[in-house]
Parts: sequence; structure tokens; C-alpha cells
Amino acid sequence: MLTTWIAAILRRDLGALRREIEAYADERDIWRVAPGISNCAGTLALHLGGNIQFFVGAVLAGTGYVRDRDAEFARRDVPRAELLREIDAAIAAWSAAWRVSPTRGSRSRTRSRRPGSP
Repeated sequence: MLTTWIAAILRRDLGALRREIEAYADERDIWRVAPGISNCAGTLALHLGGNIQFFVGAVLAGTGYVRDRDAEFARRDVPRAELLREIDAAIAAWSAAWRVSPTRGSRSRTRSRRPGSP
């Protein structure tokens, strides 16, 4: 039940991220950093896409995705279409992990604990 809830939340929020990136009237605004904020929307999209593709895709589903975390924060002016592909790839990674086993994540965490840890 918990994994079903997590799956629904992740799908919902990745869909919301996709809609937010699509909603920018001027694509250049995706890369503008608002005062008082560390990262722009484009950086957030790249980082979330890379994070989910790596952890959920590569670690849980064995997709073989190789992450370049530094590039997620360094790249600029990536076209909106590429950002949307990254988000779609993150959604696909989640779907792949879910097909492998809806409970695999909880078993993986259990196996990775050190002896005597809670």
C-alpha cells in the first residue's frame, strides 16, 4: 500500500514538473534565477530527472543509467524539449522500476542496512 501511494505521488509530481516547464511563455525564463533562489527551473528539472533516473532507474530497476550530477547543475540554456525528455525519462525509469517489483525498494533498503542498525 505504501509503495502504491509513493508511486502515485511521484507520477503526480513529475507530471506537475513537466506542466510547469511547458507553461513558461518565454523559454529563456526557464534559465533565469529569481532573486533569493539558488537555482533556476531548468537546473531543477535536470537535477530531478537525473536523480530519479539514477536512483529509481539504475539502482532499483537496473536500467544502466549513468548520472552526471555535476552537469545537472552546470548546464545552461538547455532547450525546453530536452528538459521535457529528461522528465519523461524519469517517469519511464519509475515505470520500469515499478514493473520490476512494486516492493523492491523496501527490500533493497533492508539489505543495505548495517548489522545492528535500526
